[in-house]
Amino acid sequence: MEIVNIQKTEVTPINNVSSGFSFNGGNPTIVLNLSKTDGLLDLTSLRLNGTLEIRGTSANTTVPPNNNNIKGGGVINVEVDQYTGLGALIKQITLSKSDGQEIETIRNYNQMLKVLAVAHSEGDYNTFLQQKYNVSPYNKVMATSLNQDQDISLELLTGLLSMTRAYPLNAMDLQLTIELANDTNVFFGTNAVSDSSKYTLKNVSLSYNVMMPNPEGMLMLQKDVTGDFSYNSLSSIYSIINSSDSTNDFQLASSKVRSVFSFMLPTSRINNYGNNSLGMTMPKNTGNVDATVESISFKKNGVNYPYDEELNVESESLNTRPQTSLLKEFINSVVLYENLEHSLIRTSNAANEPLLNELLDINGLTPATLKHNVSNDTIYGLGVNMDDVTSVGVDFKQSIYSQRLQSTLDGQIPMSVYTNIVNRNVITYDMNSVVVSN
Repeated sequence: MEIVNIQKTEVTPINNVSSGFSFNGGNPTIVLNLSKTDGLLDLTSLRLNGTLEIRGTSANTTVPPNNNNIKGGGVINVEVDQYTGLGALIKQITLSKSDGQEIETIRNYNQMLKVLAVAHSEGDYNTFLQQKYNVSPYNKVMATSLNQDQDISLELLTGLLSMTRAYPLNAMDLQLTIELANDTNVFFGTNAVSDSSKYTLKNVSLSYNVMMPNPEGMLMLQKDVTGDFSYNSLSSIYSIINSSDSTNDFQLASSKVRSVFSFMLPTSRINNYGNNSLGMTMPKNTGNVDATVESISFKKNGVNYPYDEELNVESESLNTRPQTSLLKEFINSVVLYENLEHSLIRTSNAANEPLLNELLDINGLTPATLKHNVSNDTIYGLGVNMDDVTSVGVDFKQSIYSQRLQSTLDGQIPMSVYTNIVNRNVITYDMNSVVVSN
């Protein structure tokens, strides 16, 4: 089928409001509908557009922040997570048909988006990722970008929207429902606390490209409204651990689980202007002291799987050595380690200070926040690739997935665990229905 034209399209929310969308304003849900048309949707072209306004409620209510004292008059400190960027605004994304038939849902989207730091380098964050997600590897650059109202255009990262193939808009429409995050989960810092920083997203739209075939291809589209395709689906489960020997059990309900990876954060830091609610920390003990991870094991129906033995890293961590084997498994659950070309994680010096020959940040300081430093808690996670040989996935339809973590947790700091599952789903569609199987 020959594509002869690209039709650039822009739609506004079907629940549009003149005051804009915000959690604080009581209208955090954005619903966008891509109606049926005789064309093929380029899934990677979708962009969420709008104008972002940041204001305080107890002070500085009429102007944006003054981070880094760029405007003079005193330093203001209102920050967002540097690895998530403005993706922090999005709590959940649901892809469905307009009749409500669900295709994919990603809960805790902003938590999942941190996975970008695992497979991308400082250079990536300074170039194409900066354009896609409004991120920066330097927290001062990230903070300064908040000092004015911004016209933004964010790429949306989901399993379906990451596909390079076309979506058959001739056969079925596509609806995006976006749930915005609580302001206390987006902003943190001294003035975020004192001013109760809030955001509003105005002039919201969704832009995308529809590929138009030649007359022969158009005739084929009009006649052929049946088909199927597969895609990697992302889903998220929230749980809590609070003991030195914790086992979390999950019903994944999928026959093609490809990998599972988790991020951890002290529960007290969530919904809290005083802390980064999107951090990626090690387990924590009283006084914000790092707990030592001793071993982790992954199980299927109570039996170790895909490895017969637990992954024991006690000797590494007790001797202040990098937990190389644990970090390699985590990376491999996100992207095959053998294919890794870019990352902010360094498995060779993860528990040591940055080397003296590291690049300097914009203030001439060693950017330790760019390196995986145990003391800095920047990029830390647990994970396993279930099938790194065939990439087909493992059947957990009737099985329980378990993750056992043994550590020196003292039980005084509950840890929230965001577990992300990568499944392989198949969509079968015709003129009247869509069936999603996993």
